[in-house]
Amino acid sequence: MNQFGYPFFDSDRDASGVYAGDVADNRRFFGMALVAPRDSVESVRQRVVSNRLIGYKPYLEFVEGRPKAEITIHDMLPAEQMELADELGLAIMLHIPRPGRLADPVNQMQMVELCQRYPNTRIIFAHIGRAYYLSSVTGFLDGIAACPNAYIDTAMVNHEGVLEYTFRTFPRDRMLFGSDAPIACLRGKSVEVNDQYVYLMGEDYAIGNAMYAPENAVAFTSFTYEQLRGIRLAAQRAGLSRAEIADFFFGNADSLFSAVAQRNYGGSA
Repeated sequence: MNQFGYPFFDSDRDASGVYAGDVADNRRFFGMALVAPRDSVESVRQRVVSNRLIGYKPYLEFVEGRPKAEITIHDMLPAEQMELADELGLAIMLHIPRPGRLADPVNQMQMVELCQRYPNTRIIFAHIGRAYYLSSVTGFLDGIAACPNAYIDTAMVNHEGVLEYTFRTFPRDRMLFGSDAPIACLRGKSVEVNDQYVYLMGEDYAIGNAMYAPENAVAFTSFTYEQLRGIRLAAQRAGLSRAEIADFFFGNADSLFSAVAQRNYGGSA
């Protein structure tokens, strides 16, 4: 399991790093630090190494001085922080910015640039690059698929078409199951509407572009179960073997995170 603090703008990133380190054992539980562009590279190094963390989590909410829709990946991850990650061979969990998400031309260019410029860094593009509906993923995985240090996770993606396409076009040994807990414990489902997506919610809790269905016209289960249903259908259609399914749910992430921990800390806490 990989875990990190919740990235509020005013999060106490040092305290979050301490907590993540206390929880992690670098065997089955791994931790990441929250980092903001304004954090000095010395403070980031201290936050990661002193807590025996395997990488960090930037977030667009930490970027200051630019409209949210104009934030770029390079704004989120200054070169000095990326050089540190490359030096230590860390993993980075990247929630890409911009309204176009995976399909955005700036993101398409900068995702590949990041992977190529920092080849010792393992870069995990969360939520399949935030591609929750089919037209946002079709044709847009090729660039990072060609980068051996690029990974994706499937957190909160329950669209079986998106998952099937990804299983067919992205290297399966670099795909990681992600739960997005605790948000995924809510009752609801991400649905595609006219080349858009919306969270149809079974409870009155606002996440992203959510629509609450208070009339209880349908019985909801959790986002987690909807994701598992989508994965099962997609894996069957794409012809995944039992070994590939096991690696997707556990083996790929375990190999990735364990390698980072072993390199920096000799493995366990």
